[in-house]
Amino acid sequence: MMMIKMTKNRARETAAYLQRNGISEYRLRLDGQGENIILNRCVDNIDCEEEEHVLNRRTEFIIVKI
Repeated sequence: MMMIKMTKNRARETAAYLQRNGISEYRLRLDGQGENIILNRCVDNIDCEEEEHVLNRRTEFIIVKI
């Protein structure tokens, strides 16, 4: 449950940054995925290097219209 909270906070902080830099909140949609979508094998109870965990702590943007 803590991972989901951290993920949601990361999404909110990213949106706040974008809004401070001129992107309207109406143009943003947030979705915190937690460990639902990982880029490597590093999930709970798996021994991984910190660099591997960092790879999964990310913010992704999907641009739907230019």
